Amino acid sequence: MRMPNKKLILVILLALVLPLLVLAARQIQDTRKRAAGSNEVGMRFSPASGTFTAGEQVRVKVVMHKLATRTINVSGVQAVLNVSDKFNIDSVQCEAPFNALPFVRINGQSVTLMCAIASVANPVAVTSADLPFASLNLTVADAAVDGPAPIAFSSTRATEAGIAGQAPDVSTAGTTGDYNIGGGGISPTLPDGVTVTPPVTGDVVLSFSPGTVVVPPSKPVKIMAQVGSNNIAFTRTVITFDQAKINLGSEISTNPNLSTIVEKTSMATANSQGKAIIVVATAPTDSKPTGSFELASFTLSGISTQANDTASINFETTDMQFVEGAGQQLTIGVIPLGVTVNGQDISITPPTGNDFEVPIGTKDVINVDIAQGPTPTGAQPTDVPGNIPQITFSAVLSHSQNNPDLYFRLRVKDELFFLDNPNIILSPSCNVPSAGDKDYYIPMRAVGTIYKPVSSIGIPPPSGVNVANVTADGWVILDGVNENRYYSLILKAPKFRGSQMVDHVFLRGGQRTDQIYSWVNNPLEPGDLPNPNNQMLQDCTVNSIDISLMIARIGNTGTNEIEVADVNFDGIVNGNDISKVVNTLSTKPDDDL
Repeated sequence: MRMPNKKLILVILLALVLPLLVLAARQIQDTRKRAAGSNEVGMRFSPASGTFTAGEQVRVKVVMHKLATRTINVSGVQAVLNVSDKFNIDSVQCEAPFNALPFVRINGQSVTLMCAIASVANPVAVTSADLPFASLNLTVADAAVDGPAPIAFSSTRATEAGIAGQAPDVSTAGTTGDYNIGGGGISPTLPDGVTVTPPVTGDVVLSFSPGTVVVPPSKPVKIMAQVGSNNIAFTRTVITFDQAKINLGSEISTNPNLSTIVEKTSMATANSQGKAIIVVATAPTDSKPTGSFELASFTLSGISTQANDTASINFETTDMQFVEGAGQQLTIGVIPLGVTVNGQDISITPPTGNDFEVPIGTKDVINVDIAQGPTPTGAQPTDVPGNIPQITFSAVLSHSQNNPDLYFRLRVKDELFFLDNPNIILSPSCNVPSAGDKDYYIPMRAVGTIYKPVSSIGIPPPSGVNVANVTADGWVILDGVNENRYYSLILKAPKFRGSQMVDHVFLRGGQRTDQIYSWVNNPLEPGDLPNPNNQMLQDCTVNSIDISLMIARIGNTGTNEIEVADVNFDGIVNGNDISKVVNTLSTKPDDDL
């Protein structure tokens, strides 16, 4: 009897203890899952501290350094930063060599960074020295009160490379940057000598748009001038570059309102000397440029064969001159262009787990239609809040003989909308934008052949559309578009094929020089006609239907016929119109959404 009793007691004990052991094991497992890294690679800011004053521009690098004794190589870094509201976040970028797969998102004062090397590049060794992987360009807010202004990590990840079948996180939680706002000036020790940069000043401020580029492939670049209320009558501009790394890929085009070309270096000469001179002036019939305007444009190509090589285009201010209409010479401030050669010019989507995810890419060109949309606002711009993005641009219609006032349509596509709204099915059509898109019908007027936005034109807009508010100086107010997000911009004109003009552009609130676009080198092509058999809608393709609509109206000069098929605006439907659309059909593929 004693043996069975002992067995019974043992069974009871096991029944009681086993659940406790299982629970303990699960707790250990859950704790391991929650672990934030092996604490072998620290993250911090450089400089780690400093005192700044209102209005100062500050550059802070985000760096990592090794804490362990073993060898550690990394392939990518992720971090979420919380920046004190005493700083305005001007821009954030991944630093080479971690800029091959960059993703940056700014949401208020929170910054999400994902910076990785190219998939074919060798992993980067981390040492005890600071290894930068990103940088923040900040401006101390004018209204910032004295006191602490920390920058802190809310999450981190450093992905170790070379571990078969794994991508371990070797990061620490990161060290907070200890900054202060006050009258004591900046910290006397500035690592790298680039922590604080004074604001660029001058009667004229010259910059490039975009402010940084990755080549190849070749990219269009424009020289932008911000001249305030001055009216420019003459300018001599000189740019220099390392011709062993980058070259001009096209001849230089200049502003048509500075139509007297005194001197302009050819592409071949510029590429042999690493220098280009642009000397232009207004003719008696020109309107002197003022405010913000495009001075010149060209295409930039990469020459260096080194991976992630860096270069720049600089202004040689000692050999430059800007003169306003009354003959006064103006002071000049400049911002150079940063160039990465043989980097990977792609973006990655934010990871849903612990790994970096790279999209397959986006379509080159997409056709959109001018058709029905939301109800027009009818409001005119007054006092625009600073958090609403504004853009201005110039565009050209290919093969047009005349350039009447028109309403162009701009479709603004939120590239990351699907991430924030995973349960919404995006199904844009030719006539209706998806939930992540906004359509704006913009009154446009041509000076010569170049169209620009204006506040109003003397023709009614299409029925039932969202007419954009445009300021007196041509800035389109993108009401309903959130700042600090990535967008694609797609432009279309009546009777012209729509084209994606720019993708993955980061729009910020207000009027900014990097939100001034020149699309004159990407003219809209004629085609995609309004169909009178379908409520004058267009179908977002250039095809045989367009040709048949034109043939049926050959020789007509009536208003209804011209509205459908006169693509070069010469007042008659004839063989010239048909040849233009046939050219589009033969050189551009049929597009579908």
